[in-house]
Amino acid sequence: MAQVHSALKGKVFYPGDPVYVNQQNGTVDGYWSALESDIRPACRLGPTRAKDVAEAVSILARGRCSFAVRGGGHTPWATAANIPDGVTIDLIGLKQINTTGQVTSVGGGARWDDVYRTLQPLGVTVVGGRNSPVGVGGLITGGGNSYIGPLYGWACDNVINFEVVLGSGKMVNANAQENQDLFRALKGGSNNFGVVTRFDLRTFRLDKIWGGSVSYPTSTVRQQFQALKEFTTASGNGVDPNVSVMTVNVWVGGEHVGTANSYFNAEPVESPAILKPFTDIQPVLSTTMRVDEYLNLTREANAILPNGRRALFATGTFGNSAELCMKIFDIVDSALRSTKNFTAGTGSGGGVNIQPISRDMLRRSNSLGENSLGLGPEDGDLIAYQLTLIWDSPDNDAAFIALQESVVEQCTTAAREAGLDHPWIDLTHAYATQDPLSSYGADNLARLRSTAKKYDPDGVFQKLVPGGFKLGI
Repeated sequence: MAQVHSALKGKVFYPGDPVYVNQQNGTVDGYWSALESDIRPACRLGPTRAKDVAEAVSILARGRCSFAVRGGGHTPWATAANIPDGVTIDLIGLKQINTTGQVTSVGGGARWDDVYRTLQPLGVTVVGGRNSPVGVGGLITGGGNSYIGPLYGWACDNVINFEVVLGSGKMVNANAQENQDLFRALKGGSNNFGVVTRFDLRTFRLDKIWGGSVSYPTSTVRQQFQALKEFTTASGNGVDPNVSVMTVNVWVGGEHVGTANSYFNAEPVESPAILKPFTDIQPVLSTTMRVDEYLNLTREANAILPNGRRALFATGTFGNSAELCMKIFDIVDSALRSTKNFTAGTGSGGGVNIQPISRDMLRRSNSLGENSLGLGPEDGDLIAYQLTLIWDSPDNDAAFIALQESVVEQCTTAAREAGLDHPWIDLTHAYATQDPLSSYGADNLARLRSTAKKYDPDGVFQKLVPGGFKLGI
């Protein structure tokens, strides 16, 4: 560690140091999930320049020291971006954001709130996360869906250039002209190739939008899924790509408390016609729909999901079907109701978000160049579900982990029995035991492995960085 201290003077922090504590547990700068903040590294590094990252990686790799890399810290499962007794490189000091109006350069430690807050006064935006505290790096290198995804495709396909620190400590650029294989691999291949210290992103005009959430009673659930099916079909046919939808069902203390759908229109126009299947549903319990700034919409979800609780994600994908969505709902409902005996009155619970991945979005994304995700319009209109579990007591960790694994298994079986299963797994919402990289297909996995061996021949990001989803090499 003496070499690290010398190279990063004043940027190495130990347990008890206020910076260490803030990076672990801060209400803004800390990890989103307590499963991650419970992990205690021997020290945390706080680089403020890409050169700092390069020096740190080089020293740690030469010393064969295990380390983690943390961007936004929103992946909830333990050790995804933290490491017990090792070294965590926290990129929080790399938040620099600059824009020309056509291209925006974003530091690898920025969160989407930093980006949108900078761009909003200029009337522009980039394809990024729907929840403002989420980190830029994890979302983009995992693919990245967005409110404006139907217009512009995956976030990863809107990257013009990655600045990357390799396992040797060498800094390179990856784009359509240089290191093209690394450029492709980083679009979905996650943290297997290096540390991305800067993203150069396509930038688009966006001023006021219309969006928010609408809450409905449980009695409307079947109508919600029929509306989602109709919306997904229309969106897949290219109808009004300004509009996106996500249905969200919420349980608290083992009881379903209702549906809270998110609606978005990139134009400041209320109730566009493509949403009619939803706007016809009554009764409405509450609504936050309004013409507003994009930033405010992305902050809305975080108000009910603050840092510091224990949390898990899991996910799956299937063909467009209202009946299968209803089956997924029933599986989650039964599972969460079974937790009543230890969650009643605690505020613990969960939710399942169900959202379209339309043919038209995939067509638009693929027109921008190759990625590693293994999806295209030939896959048809797809639906992705995201299971989120939230609780507070460590005593319930094992129960919730077992519950989410059971739910995923049952949902996969239901999709298979309906003939609508799809292998693709969204890396940004996957659980530790899922295998999103293999879900991209054998050819894509082989290319990812080949690229990793080329740019990281010593296997630094396979062997010394155990967090995240690995390539099995």
